[in-house]
Amino acid sequence: MNRNLKDDLRRKNTKLCQHEASHYVCSKHLGFNMVGCHIKAQGIRLTGVCEINVEEAISDIPSMINYAERRIQGLFAGAIGEALEGDAVNNGNAITLIGSDYECRSDHDKIRELIRLLANATHAEGDSTETRLNEIDRRLWIATTALVEKYADQIYSLRDAMLRAWDKLNGSDGEASLTSEECDAAMGISD
Repeated sequence: MNRNLKDDLRRKNTKLCQHEASHYVCSKHLGFNMVGCHIKAQGIRLTGVCEINVEEAISDIPSMINYAERRIQGLFAGAIGEALEGDAVNNGNAITLIGSDYECRSDHDKIRELIRLLANATHAEGDSTETRLNEIDRRLWIATTALVEKYADQIYSLRDAMLRAWDKLNGSDGEASLTSEECDAAMGISD
């Protein structure tokens, strides 16, 4: 593999690992039960998954609203965290990522459904649906940006641990996994 291709692959994989690390770190701090992070290498393509146990008892509308808001933030965290540069988010890059057809399509589809659910659950007389959707989107985007920036060091530490796991594949096809305990240790936290 030539040097330019290798450098380009490393940059892309660094962003992918940062994306998944951001999902993990933010979801953990939002109270979700984390399972781990997985990286799969196929040729020059790397895919990643942050595994979250999203099962949670929901007994009433306020607990459903709380769950949906936390889940949206965990989903937003991938694109927002991928756009993290130093200790600040490049908001323009994050918006481009979340709106792209390829990069964050699955996350965006889930977010739109959950925002629609929240808009329906919090309907106030006289509000337009579009106004409610935009307010929820904007409020949770801002909250997630603050969360990503607050935990930037943990995101970078977990990203680096994921890259080390990828490096161990040594250019071969395969899968590397970090358990929740390994992810937490990389972040410098313990339960």
